[in-house]
Amino acid sequence: MSAAQRRAAAGAAPPEPADSTDSAAADSADSAADSTGAADTRRRLIDAAWDMLAAGGPEAVTMRGVGERVGVSRTAPYRHFRGKDDLLRAVALRMMERMWAEVVGNLPGPDTAPEEVPGALLRAFSGYVRLGLEAPEHYRLAHGEHRDHVDEDDLHDSAARMMEECVRAVAEGQRLGAIRPGDPWRMVLLSTAALHGVITLALSGHLAKKLSGHRGGRGEPTDVERELHLLLADLVAGLTAPGLRPE
Repeated sequence: MSAAQRRAAAGAAPPEPADSTDSAAADSADSAADSTGAADTRRRLIDAAWDMLAAGGPEAVTMRGVGERVGVSRTAPYRHFRGKDDLLRAVALRMMERMWAEVVGNLPGPDTAPEEVPGALLRAFSGYVRLGLEAPEHYRLAHGEHRDHVDEDDLHDSAARMMEECVRAVAEGQRLGAIRPGDPWRMVLLSTAALHGVITLALSGHLAKKLSGHRGGRGEPTDVERELHLLLADLVAGLTAPGLRPE
């Protein structure tokens, strides 16, 4: 079976042929990339796709474009990814890794003092929302909103592990007496839904409008960042035991 037939069987688009005038330069670039290691080339291709996604959404990401940004031939990206969807999947998984760092990295643990649990939860929630607002296209991609490119099932394992860590943290907080009684899994699911709703409202512009309307629509500037902090603090307060509230 030819390389083209193998790609077709795998469902990947065939690489675009390089112009003959560019072949020497492309071969030189590929050799340089090989000298830095395949892992480094793969990372740089994901970096390029990350930036292109931020600039124009999934439609802006092309295999040819990432190759040009990295300085390799048009065929080189196909040595690391089966096609555009496989590349976007890698971008989505990187976003999940960053979300993991923001959330799980800030969750309270067994050694957290009870009075510090609300603050730890607030940092975890705030990090999640901040990342969603700073990288909206990547957030949407990681949450399956671009199903034409990334199958939601691809990200299920990463999301499930994060959920498990959050449930563990809530259960530990209950053991410490810092979090109110209740089903930890349901508490985490409800919190996740609330955070996703806040991000969605903020990205659409509706959150700022609702906050302005809440203040009587007097035309006064709304400090959205402060209001977000207060909303998340209220969310944490709904989880914690009476008398404990994050600052």
